[in-house]
Amino acid sequence: MIGRRYAKALLTLSVRNRNSEAVKNNMVELKNILKQNKAFEFMTNRMIAPKEKLDVFESFDQLTKDFLKLVIMNKREECLDMIAMEYIKLLNRKMGILDVNVASKLSLSAKEKTALRNKLEDQLNKKINLDFSIDKKITGGIVIKYEDKTIDGSVEGMLSAFLESVA
Repeated sequence: MIGRRYAKALLTLSVRNRNSEAVKNNMVELKNILKQNKAFEFMTNRMIAPKEKLDVFESFDQLTKDFLKLVIMNKREECLDMIAMEYIKLLNRKMGILDVNVASKLSLSAKEKTALRNKLEDQLNKKINLDFSIDKKITGGIVIKYEDKTIDGSVEGMLSAFLESVA
């Protein structure tokens, strides 16, 4: 996986230069930029000069800009989103932070999010980075995913577990 190799290299450089948090912030911003369809099309368009693409990242940390220049010059722009995701995941793992995805039918309130974070941090004995998403397929409740584990607290999941226990 090319994106993972690039992310590992960037992590090594950022840790060595003691600016891994600044690079992480840039990677989060990069992911947000690339979520916009036009931005992704712009970055992957071979007709657009590398200089124009790099201008988008003018506000980024110098190490990040140099790294992105290398990626763009190697014509690996389509890997930028994967690189950003992998970098964040690798840095969080290195810092002992667990990435957790919480899916629900409706948005949770700030109070619910805080309570969930506190409960997960207590149970897992780790600092938690929560990512919330809306899943219209869920009737009610939440589904929590981290590493290779799933905690299915959805109505469907609880009903399924109940039916298996009585069968």
